[in-house]
Amino acid sequence: GQSVILQPAGAVTYVWAGNKSLSCTNCTNPSATPDSTTTYYVAGTSGAGCINTDSVAVLVKRPFTMALQPIDTLCLGGTVQLVASGAEVYNWQPSTGLSNTDIGDPTASPGVTTTYTAIGTDTKKCFFDTAAVVVRVFPNPTVSFADTGVTILEGDKYRLVSTPSPDVINWQWSPPQGLSCTNCATPVAMPRETTTYSEKVYNQYGCSASAAFTVTVLCNEKSLFIPNTFSPNGDGMNDYFYPRGVGLYNVKSLRIFNRLGQIVFERVNFAANDISNAWDGKYKGAMQPSDVYVYVIEVICDNGTVLASKGNVTLLR
Repeated sequence: GQSVILQPAGAVTYVWAGNKSLSCTNCTNPSATPDSTTTYYVAGTSGAGCINTDSVAVLVKRPFTMALQPIDTLCLGGTVQLVASGAEVYNWQPSTGLSNTDIGDPTASPGVTTTYTAIGTDTKKCFFDTAAVVVRVFPNPTVSFADTGVTILEGDKYRLVSTPSPDVINWQWSPPQGLSCTNCATPVAMPRETTTYSEKVYNQYGCSASAAFTVTVLCNEKSLFIPNTFSPNGDGMNDYFYPRGVGLYNVKSLRIFNRLGQIVFERVNFAANDISNAWDGKYKGAMQPSDVYVYVIEVICDNGTVLASKGNVTLLR
């Protein structure tokens, strides 16, 4: 919207290339009123009739409109990037929580809901515009456990119970292995091996908090049950001798000896709790007499623990 007088030197007469934004073309000092950046060309003639040319660029700053990208929810302690466009030079107010007040895209981490105003101009400060954006800061939920963990026997269950803040509306547990659910408040855990469960909770604003709880899984003699008496008399009650328990992956070996030290039963690599792999009180098809027998067993738990045990079992007829 402004004009500028062009001022060549070095010749006697001048002729400007035609341009509608010039006040004249066969004059020395035309007035230029361009509406955008324009280069003007001039030919100068000396008194001896020699000609040379030159040019001059007139930079034009135009009015502009500032624009700001909308902002999503910001949780306390988080950051969000502010993005302004349209201007060449920016200044943000207030400066609280901003990484830089003199760029178009600073990051903001306010502690409370804050309205940021961007003041934009061009490099010559010809025109100005402003735009504002509200960064709403929402509180984070909280969650915690009374203890850091618990110890259970393999095969046992434990309900995970934390203490969340009242604003919690969603839960997410990981890893999912051994859990009765992953999006409920108090899942039941029955892991096969020691596992640290992470609980992440969310409030209505999408803000989150997390806590961890370790379930240590033991496999010991309490996980294994071996009867001390059985009666293979065909009455359908306690007719077979076999190892039982929870959290048992495999019976590596089971050997049973009579009073003379002879092996009357031997089996390797079979499943516990399986009556089809039991001793029926026979040796080479012959029923063994009522007596006390010695067993030696080695069991592998689900978590890899190896249990070795030996004891006595009484065969009754």
